[in-house]
Amino acid sequence: MALSRLGLLLPAFIRRRVGLQLVVVCGSVLAVAALASGTYTAESQKRVVLAEVERQGQMLVNVLAMCCPNPMIVDEVSELRAYVNSLVDTDRVIWAEIVRADGKVLASNGRHSTEGRRYSAPIRAPMVDGSAPPADEPALGMAHVELSTAHATLVAAASSRLLFNQWGLTFLVLAVALGLVFRFLIHGRLDRLARQAVRLGGGDLETPVELGAPDEFGQLASTLDNVRRRLRTSYRDLQERNTQLQELDRLKSEFWLNVSHEIRTPLNGILGFSEMLLHRSLEPDIADVMDTIFTSACSLRSVVDDVLEFSKLEAGEVRIAPEPVVLRNLLADIAQLYAAAAWQKGIELVVDVAPSVHRRVLADPLRMRQILSNLLNNAVKFTEKGEIVLRVELIGAAAESAQIRFSITDTGIGFDPKHADKLFRSFQQVDGSISRRFGGTGLGLAIARHLVERMGGTIHAESQQGVGSRFWLDVPLAPMSASDADSVITTMPGAVQVIAARESLRIALAHELEAQGHECDVRADAAAVATGRAPSAVLLVVDGTPQECVEQVAALRGKLPAPTPRVVAILPPGASAQAEDLGADQILLRPVRADRLRDALGRAARVRPARVEPVAATQRMARVLVVDDNAVNCKLAGAMLKKLGHAASAAQSGQAALEALAGGAEYDLILMDCQMPEMDGFQATRRIRAMEGPVAGIPIIAFTANNLAGDPERCAAAGMDDYLAKPIELARLSHMVEKWAPIASGERDAS
Repeated sequence: MALSRLGLLLPAFIRRRVGLQLVVVCGSVLAVAALASGTYTAESQKRVVLAEVERQGQMLVNVLAMCCPNPMIVDEVSELRAYVNSLVDTDRVIWAEIVRADGKVLASNGRHSTEGRRYSAPIRAPMVDGSAPPADEPALGMAHVELSTAHATLVAAASSRLLFNQWGLTFLVLAVALGLVFRFLIHGRLDRLARQAVRLGGGDLETPVELGAPDEFGQLASTLDNVRRRLRTSYRDLQERNTQLQELDRLKSEFWLNVSHEIRTPLNGILGFSEMLLHRSLEPDIADVMDTIFTSACSLRSVVDDVLEFSKLEAGEVRIAPEPVVLRNLLADIAQLYAAAAWQKGIELVVDVAPSVHRRVLADPLRMRQILSNLLNNAVKFTEKGEIVLRVELIGAAAESAQIRFSITDTGIGFDPKHADKLFRSFQQVDGSISRRFGGTGLGLAIARHLVERMGGTIHAESQQGVGSRFWLDVPLAPMSASDADSVITTMPGAVQVIAARESLRIALAHELEAQGHECDVRADAAAVATGRAPSAVLLVVDGTPQECVEQVAALRGKLPAPTPRVVAILPPGASAQAEDLGADQILLRPVRADRLRDALGRAARVRPARVEPVAATQRMARVLVVDDNAVNCKLAGAMLKKLGHAASAAQSGQAALEALAGGAEYDLILMDCQMPEMDGFQATRRIRAMEGPVAGIPIIAFTANNLAGDPERCAAAGMDDYLAKPIELARLSHMVEKWAPIASGERDAS
């Protein structure tokens, strides 16, 4: 903490790493230079002082040697001692001694020291004329003097300290001056370059780099500016290329949308008329041909739908529109689309919803249907025997969202687990031979992945070759409170007996009965049913022939005590046997919708659910105006409406529709194509809504082959009441007419 606070007090350029390194390096160099200079100065000063000591010592010993000859000749030892004592009394001489030639010490005073320096001189008799004796003259003895160097060392140290301080002050001034020079001449330019580099890294490619003086920093700035210009050029090229790619992608998606729309328009006629012919009594060979045509058209529609959906995903035209749905009924409806095809292959399709899963959730039924239909279609396609289980579980719950897992497990051919990720890529299949053997575009799972991710979920797959596969998706769905009709629980006087040979069916029915609040007892066959108190009702799941069902019902009635419970037979999909033929009281087809099971149990227990039944509208012929520029679509819609018992008129343009309405023609409903030349459906609708009288209130249903994001909103904004996507199906068309035509007729009668 203290170090961090200290760091805040330092100048900004020192707190930066490079500035700190430069300061440390420069300071270290200056410190070493100051230390070396001071050391050299101290040693030099010490040598000077020691040389002075050497000179003084030699002079003193020479003087002592010159004074000693006469006293030594006359043997005046006391005088010699006086000389020695006088020398030792000085500050620097710590020891003196006079020795005769034979080695006898005549005079000595003081003590030796390790820090002292000894000087010696021979004592010779002087010449008569007073001149110095020659060097080869025999010496009378030796004079020794030892001087202390402590004083000299102190003097040298003091002098060295003084010089060192002077040098240190000088180098400190130099360091400060160097720091200022670095701060104003070097660091400022480095800092400016650093800021420009940061700005460049932040994406500012337009502001040029300041070059400054033509030195090394100028060269660095010039290089940085060259990099900026190249990056700007590359970025602009990338932007232009990206714009071109986006435009190409948009054109490609628009092309596929247009092509798919044009393909779906004639395909709509083929499917519609084929379906109508299949509802007629035809010769067997003709019926077989029509069935082949219808099946082939359905396959072609599946391919077109995949391409169209993928194009919409790439174009960002897919929207998620959540709405309250009864999840169990939605799942049963989806499974019913594939149950018959699965049963024809000997495959049981089971829907198992855990009791903890919320009954009503906020979800997009169209997208959920699209995802699960794709997975179920693949499961049926790649499974030759066994079963397919659509299982739904609650894996996590929060205040406003529930994490729900949808898994589809099959006993099909499987695939190599290492190819699991490859499955969810566009135009990818595990093996190229699969597309030749089973068909398909390789887009279905890619579309499913995109849709699941749009919902905020994830999708995964696992498999074992020759054993089967499992696909599952985890999706957050907001739970909704149950409606009055959904919350009705039919009270049963006893447990419900479930008899099913297949374990997955027993578990699925037990879960549904538990969710509806019933007690249940599950058995594998009629022989395993307990003979005690009779259950309130028996759910007999038949996976054999109708004759086997008759035998099972007879066995139950003969085994259970009175009163004999009502038997609800749950038959395979597509079974046409009647209740009186089987001996059962109620007949349901698998997969069973939750509401139908609830109603069947209520009837079996002679208890009607306590709910208000909707009053059915009086069946009447509705007058419908079909507005479409395609004659085939007009003819098909008219034929379907006629089959449903309604009257249809056609107008092949928006202007023709306006003229018909302005001429006084009365209609209960208008089917309006959105894409028409000259005057499209949106403009025609706005013109109709602007008309006076009851005509302005006629329900108008959008009737289009497109299903893009924002289309329903555009239709509603133009004044349309509902949305019907092509290709037309009899059931959907009938529902739409029944939904809107009575409203129009009722309003007209009231007026």
